[in-house]
This record gives sequence, structure tokens and C-alpha cells, in this order.
Amino acid sequence: MIVSGDLTTKNEENGLSECLKHLSELNINQDNIYIVPGNHDCDRDGTNEKIQFSKFISYFSEYNSPFVKNKYILNKELKLFIIGFNSVHISPEDDKQELFYIKEEKIDELIKLVDKLSNEIDDFDRYTKLAVVHNNIVPHPSVEVKKYADILNVYKFKYTLNQLGFKFIFSGHKHQSLIERHITYGDDSQGDLLLISAASLCGQVVGERNGFQSIDIYKDLASDRLNKIIVKEYYSNQIGLYKEEKQYEIKY
Repeated sequence: MIVSGDLTTKNEENGLSECLKHLSELNINQDNIYIVPGNHDCDRDGTNEKIQFSKFISYFSEYNSPFVKNKYILNKELKLFIIGFNSVHISPEDDKQELFYIKEEKIDELIKLVDKLSNEIDDFDRYTKLAVVHNNIVPHPSVEVKKYADILNVYKFKYTLNQLGFKFIFSGHKHQSLIERHITYGDDSQGDLLLISAASLCGQVVGERNGFQSIDIYKDLASDRLNKIIVKEYYSNQIGLYKEEKQYEIKY
């Protein structure tokens, strides 16, 4: 299970405790859940990243995230690798302006980690690799007039993931369901990234309905190559029940 941030409205403890309660009721092993924080889960008065996300760290210490427990999920049976990144930062010099980017040191750490796992696991290059980040990789239909509205180093982040063989980037932020497939060409490689943004599961988003996605990954058993991806989208009705309304099939 992937949770792509904005667990609260204004980093309030009631929202964090409510989210924690619902997660515990899902009967999903905590080791199989990955959570990244969003810009609504940040204390803008904090002087550094750990203080800004201290509530998130405190409440979700038993879950995989960029800050606590395991920073990645490695499932050798499914040949699946999931890792997340914090993309939300506050500039103390610019009136506490939100800045969205992936720290360069975290990108460097990812490169070293993939190299390490490639040396330790013979077929790591055949693992399906997923990245999780709060902010969206591509523009969304809703227009946001803001000084720093997008991930500042998105090209380097996406290029690095391509180089390392990642196939998916999951995000939230705009609370709009959006699926785009990006095929990129370089001097020494070709990248194929599926960008999946999720709707908001609860709360109120102007002009949007609450929803979530389920994703089925089909692979060739002999080669571990992707065959197809099926994304199912569920939306809530007037009484709060969720029903599948859309389904997308992406073939490889």
C-alpha cells in the first residue's frame, strides 16, 4: 500500500491520529505500507527538516517512510522495490516559502543503494522498481499560480530514475487522479516511466471527488518483464461508499 502524503489539513494531531487509526484497521502488514509526507503535514516554523516533520515522524515510526523505519521496501518473492522521497521543504530566507525538490544527497544515496543491491542480488535488474513522492512530476489540469509550484529539480530526479530502471512514480499533492506514460531517449538508454497521481481519499477538495486507485502488475514469469498494468479507480458516492468507476490498461 502506498500513501502519497497530505495526511492532514494543517499538520493537526487529530488528522494524524485518525489516519493512524484507519491504517491499523486495514489488516495490512505495516511492512507492506509506504508513506511519504505532504506539504500539509509540515510545520513551517520548524528550523530543519526533522523538526518540520516531527509529528509525522512520531506518529508513523512503525511504517516505512523517507524518515523512519526502513527507507525502502524490498520484496524478493515478488521482485519488487519501493522507495520514497520527501519533496517538501521550507525556505527560512523567503518568508517560509514552500520549495518542492528532492535533495541532491538523496538522489546520490539512491544511486549508491541501487548499486549496492545490484551487487548483493543477482537479478536485481529484473525487479520492478517504484518511487513515491508527494509532489507531482507533471502539471495537472488545475492551475496553481504560485512562485514555486513544481518540483525544482524534476528533470534530474526523473532522469536518474530512468537510468536506474524505475518504471513507476506515484504522487499526490493536487488530489487529482492522473496517469501519464513518459518514454524518454538518451545517449545510452531508453526510459519508460508510468506517472500515477492519486485523488484524495477523504476531506474536501474543490471540484474533485474522493477516491483511490488499485494497481495490478502483470509480468512474464520467465523474464520478469512487464506485460501490462491495470489501474482501477474507485470513487465515493453520496453516502461515502467507494465503487470502481474507471479502469485503464497499459500494455508493454
